[in-house]
Amino acid sequence: MRSRQRSVPLGWGADEPLEVHFSIGSTTNFWQYNAVFTPPAQAWQEFSVGLTSAAGWTRIIGSGTFDDALRSVTRVHLRHDLAPYVHPPNTLAGDFGVDNLSLLDATTAARGSTWGRIKSLYR
Repeated sequence: MRSRQRSVPLGWGADEPLEVHFSIGSTTNFWQYNAVFTPPAQAWQEFSVGLTSAAGWTRIIGSGTFDDALRSVTRVHLRHDLAPYVHPPNTLAGDFGVDNLSLLDATTAARGSTWGRIKSLYR
């Protein structure tokens, strides 16, 4: 996943960085990666998230194990959140971009795709 941000106005006009977290699971078992991604302003940076262990993750909705959540994924979120990690996340206004988001493992071949192809699948 690559991401970037523009400056984010908070309060009385001060710029503050986004603290982006990757979350995965379902409405009944949802987990958030504890590591913070702080995208650079006006530039792209690559971030990676490991899905092999519950270490470094916090369940923020429901019950069940991390492995259960991965077996029944219905949603993936990227959201601004400050510790402690709870539902709902902190509010903030700003711009944030994501490019080349891929979910794969050792048995999943990566397949290049364009945004136009993805949109055509859902029309």
